Amino acid sequence: MMVAALIICLGCFASHPGLAQVATAPTAGNAQQPPEVPGVSLSDDGTRVIYGPEFFAQFNSVTAIDILKRIPGIQELLNFDNGGFVPGGSFDQPEKRGFGSEGQQILINGERVSGKTNDTGATLQRIQARQVERVEVIRGAVAGLDVRSEGLVVNVVVKGSSGSGSWEGSGTHYSGGRVRWGGRASYSAALGELKYNIGIEEAPSFLLRDRTENYNSPAGALFQRLFERNEVYTDKRILTANIGYALSHGDKLSFNGRYEDKDEHDEQPIYQFATTGQALTFLRFDDRDRDTAEKTWEVGGDYTHEVSGGGQFKGIFVYTHGTFDRAAPFRLTPAAGPLTITRLQFENRSESEKIIRGSYQWPWSEALTAELGSEVAINTLNKNVKMSVDQSGILVPTSLFNALSEITETRIEPFTSASWQATEKIFIDARFEAEYSKLNQTGPDITNRRSLFYLRPGLDLRYDVAPLNQIRASLQRNVGQLDFADFVATFENSDSRPGVVNAGNPNLVPEKIWEYALTYERRLSADGGVVSLKAFYNDISDLVDSIAVCPQLVPSAGGDIDKCRELLNTSAVGNVGKARQYGLETKASLRLSSFGLPGVVVNASGVLRDSRFTDAFTSKRADIQDYPPYAYSLGFRHDIGWRDLSYGATFDDEGLRKDLEINTSHALNRRLDGTAFVEMRVLSGIKAKLEVRRIFRSGAERVRSTFTGNRGFSPLLRVEDRVAIFDRVIAFSLRGTF
Repeated sequence: MMVAALIICLGCFASHPGLAQVATAPTAGNAQQPPEVPGVSLSDDGTRVIYGPEFFAQFNSVTAIDILKRIPGIQELLNFDNGGFVPGGSFDQPEKRGFGSEGQQILINGERVSGKTNDTGATLQRIQARQVERVEVIRGAVAGLDVRSEGLVVNVVVKGSSGSGSWEGSGTHYSGGRVRWGGRASYSAALGELKYNIGIEEAPSFLLRDRTENYNSPAGALFQRLFERNEVYTDKRILTANIGYALSHGDKLSFNGRYEDKDEHDEQPIYQFATTGQALTFLRFDDRDRDTAEKTWEVGGDYTHEVSGGGQFKGIFVYTHGTFDRAAPFRLTPAAGPLTITRLQFENRSESEKIIRGSYQWPWSEALTAELGSEVAINTLNKNVKMSVDQSGILVPTSLFNALSEITETRIEPFTSASWQATEKIFIDARFEAEYSKLNQTGPDITNRRSLFYLRPGLDLRYDVAPLNQIRASLQRNVGQLDFADFVATFENSDSRPGVVNAGNPNLVPEKIWEYALTYERRLSADGGVVSLKAFYNDISDLVDSIAVCPQLVPSAGGDIDKCRELLNTSAVGNVGKARQYGLETKASLRLSSFGLPGVVVNASGVLRDSRFTDAFTSKRADIQDYPPYAYSLGFRHDIGWRDLSYGATFDDEGLRKDLEINTSHALNRRLDGTAFVEMRVLSGIKAKLEVRRIFRSGAERVRSTFTGNRGFSPLLRVEDRVAIFDRVIAFSLRGTF
């Protein structure tokens, strides 16, 4: 109901007479400035909205991120590092495999950053505002882009610099009195045609969750209570570098690199009590620790060659390598006994990804542009999990099924596309991609070789109703992301499933999704904002969810019936068949100048959706896991001229998230919470910012049903209701340039 009210409210905003005026249609290809908006112009019949220096100079921004935050309609693209969640049906999908032609929606000088971990968001934080020449907001599909998107694409055009840098120092206070200090610095310069940018960052963080959990019998009688405090300390160090060189004949060459070193310590002490009426009797103290070390490095590069006649060749390469090591001891102190290490878990893995992509784009005619290319990727994963359990005071290694494997994937993806300006108002972008891959998995328990082949056609249609109004339709077949770690056994260490081993699935295949979407977007005159409404329908096959290991997996590994009996109540990630998802999504970003509130921008988004698939354990209809039926975000920002003062807040809420496992089912209800900030210039070139996250510390509630075994045929054991409270975060930072 709240989301429905939000949609109606946005419609009222769009119909306000001060906002609904449509600007005079500009000539295609020629820029035209909307009235009373210095520094803002339109081109390509309103498909491109261009923000020049006159627009963003008024904000005295420090980095490119500061500039983008002032542009209506793109706030959601910047939510990569806000500590919250992003609601919606289309912008919380998993990352696609390889490099592909989709994904990042923010370009720099018309191109993506040629990297996977070296993302655009981090790059934008290293670009000083003084280097930004203009920002282009591109609506819908257009020809010649380095990336395709059914929605918005933002192109940040950066000019050279004789030498400039930016810095930031921060202190973050967490509930309980903990303070973590961090900072980042970057420097950009040009030596002739060579441009470079280097950056360094120290990013510590802390997470605190307090939980109270009640265990109730199937009849509803309370018999146990748990008190838990989860503290997670994270330290992260990042080095980055970007180098670009413009060759004399117009070609461009660039390289980038990134190194990240991350350490994490996770403490999870749990006090468990038996209950008799209001009285509590101590049962045991359960202490679960995890220490994790991750190291990732990446190098990437691209080369662009302009061909006579308007053609362009582009080559990209990316190489990423990472290691992951985790040790997790479980300690138990009963009411009348000594401290005992009951279990010790280890997980080690190393993985790499090598990608080479080449494409050639050329104009067939003034209205038709074609592209042809191919991508080759080689992915590897080596994973090993071990567990020792207490036997009469001695930790004894235990046998785990499919605990050690090496996985290699070789994938080839040829693709072609054509972009056609069919009429003055209609633009069509059609593409056809194929994917062929070979998967090899070897280990003591599993030897599996298989080939996969998929076709991925797609079609985008843009109809320019008027210079500022668009209707967009899209049809796309996507192949989901495979996590090779799911091919091997893994530990499930959530709060009430400690030490559970999920068996790996060597037969896992990616989800295939036919995605249909229809979007109406209205951009308001005088840069007053943008409102859109989208209907979507996803037809999914081979949905990835939880399945029982036996009898699905073990017989395929040799028909070991005795092993199957041992794993009767063990689950794994698997494919459960067909599923559907559909809904409505609305977004709005509105300036309130017409309501007498200059400098105020309201941002809102909401989604209503439904989904269904067949539960592998009960054979009943269920909602797709981890996708709430509704979610919304509502926020505002107010920019004031005095000392560049800005302040604002954003509030998020969502419906129940459901999770179904072999012996449990639960529903998680995240409560409404938000973030607020205030920022101002304290000295020339220096800005101070105060931000409060999780303002209300509202946390989340969860109700979980636990069964004695496979819940498809086992009786209910207990019902667990839990309330979790997250820490409030107060962050202070100083930013400046040099």
